[in-house]
Amino acid sequence: MKKRIFLTIIYSIAYIYIHLEFLYKLFAYMGYKAYEHSAISYLLLFLIVLLPVIVLYKKDDLLELLFTFCYLLLYIPITITCFFHYSDILDFLYKGSVYFISFMLIFRIPDLCKSSFSIKKGFNYKPDKNANTTGILIIGIVVLLILTIYFRDSISFVSFDQVYDHRASVKYDSPIIGYLMLWNTYLIGPLIIIIGLYNKKRVYVIIGIISILIFYGINASKIAIFIPLMVVFSYYITKSKLSIYNSLALSFIVLIYGCMLLPESWIYLKATVLMRTFGITGLLTDQYDKFFQVNPLTYYTHINFVNFFANSYPYGDIPLGKVVSKFFDPKTESNSNANFWATDGYAGFGTLGVLLISVFFGFILRLWKSLINKDNIVYMTMMMVPFSFILLNVSLFTALFSGGFIFIIGFYYFKRIK
Repeated sequence: MKKRIFLTIIYSIAYIYIHLEFLYKLFAYMGYKAYEHSAISYLLLFLIVLLPVIVLYKKDDLLELLFTFCYLLLYIPITITCFFHYSDILDFLYKGSVYFISFMLIFRIPDLCKSSFSIKKGFNYKPDKNANTTGILIIGIVVLLILTIYFRDSISFVSFDQVYDHRASVKYDSPIIGYLMLWNTYLIGPLIIIIGLYNKKRVYVIIGIISILIFYGINASKIAIFIPLMVVFSYYITKSKLSIYNSLALSFIVLIYGCMLLPESWIYLKATVLMRTFGITGLLTDQYDKFFQVNPLTYYTHINFVNFFANSYPYGDIPLGKVVSKFFDPKTESNSNANFWATDGYAGFGTLGVLLISVFFGFILRLWKSLINKDNIVYMTMMMVPFSFILLNVSLFTALFSGGFIFIIGFYYFKRIK
């Protein structure tokens, strides 16, 4: 407990440091703020930051990986950004309490599903010999071939300073291709890597990594570089006797301070890690909050399925991310895709929406835990890694459907019934 709290404090200090010394100084034009606060206010900040890891964290829980990633890359950045974006400490305490209660709902509701399994026990099970892992590999190879052939003239592994130009140059008209790219990156590729690691099949790991990296070659999406690394890293941490939370927290601390020590000539790499990986979540959540305080809520019509019946999305045919980004910078053409608290929370129902989507997410995780057995525990546990990363960038419903995780839930749900 003491080591976990100590690492959380060091990580939080590291994030405060990059907010003040990097994000605010270099990207204030994007909306980063840095209001000054008293020592008492900082104590209140650390209290709200530390509460989840003190009262909610459970070692060897089936959702420990998801908790760790969401806590370190979602909860803490959003809470600290909120702290610096409000001059009145009472406003921060109100918002910080909403985030804590929401986070508690997400990870307490799944406890309604009692399970005799844990990560520690699960990794002692032998691989299921009857699992059709070859079928998954074949699907992955077919999808990889389709994407490679379709984008044969566009694939280019550009440097970080050219990603936006390359992304703008790649065009495709088929929505099926769009879904295939997302499923390949967040579902099929990671699953093939996990199967390879668990069954000690190196060819699976190689094909899985290639199938995800091809997404970077097509869309220059930097997340495609991090996902294979984090899947492999998280697998070996989980398999070992090391603490998942402590290992990832320490890794992120080293990564933050390591990037801050890089010379200015490495600015694109520093921006990719410090701003795009750690810092953007808090900024966009705050912007969605501010935007929907003065503009019409979507009442979940930003979800295509809901709007198909309601036909009342208030912003025409303009995607939610572009609506928000245009509001803060009329000259920009960027699409500010944001996490589920921003898109399904603030956009859907305001501050109340943050609580509502957290309740819904909690019941999704309860269903996820109820489907875990000795044959799929490693796959279901480790797939929380790519699921965490897609949640940081899109709506929960997009993560479930476009990310393909609804297929895993459906497969094991009907398999259990059968």
